[in-house]
Amino acid sequence: MLKNLRVRVIQAGSTNTPIEGAKVVVQDITEHWLKQPFDWRQMDATMWRPVSATTDASGWATFDDIIHEDGIVLVTHPKYGRVRAMWDGNEPQLELTMECAAVVDGLVTDEKGHVPPNLAVRLTWCPAPPFEHQDFE
Repeated sequence: MLKNLRVRVIQAGSTNTPIEGAKVVVQDITEHWLKQPFDWRQMDATMWRPVSATTDASGWATFDDIIHEDGIVLVTHPKYGRVRAMWDGNEPQLELTMECAAVVDGLVTDEKGHVPPNLAVRLTWCPAPPFEHQDFE
């Protein structure tokens, strides 16, 4: 059975200020995957059968005829922190809130003041259930 979904994306701390230009992706992923380390690089991975739309000036992204029974909704925007949420397949619309992006800046060096080759920095945080943690590289 095909389903329709509308996702509204708004700015945190505002009075429903819409975010235009956010990329919204619905993937065919079960709730079990939300408890795993999540890799945002797989946002468009074909194995999850992603469908995507971009929010309009009113903050709405519209999906018609989704084949997924349920899934995960992923939202990105260059000026805001990424958001993900479960969609049970029965809700005709969701409203998701994005926080303004935070920037971590600095220079990582070894004990001699040199930047190590092949350096990777990983930040991990735990906001609140239902997500156990989210990683950023």
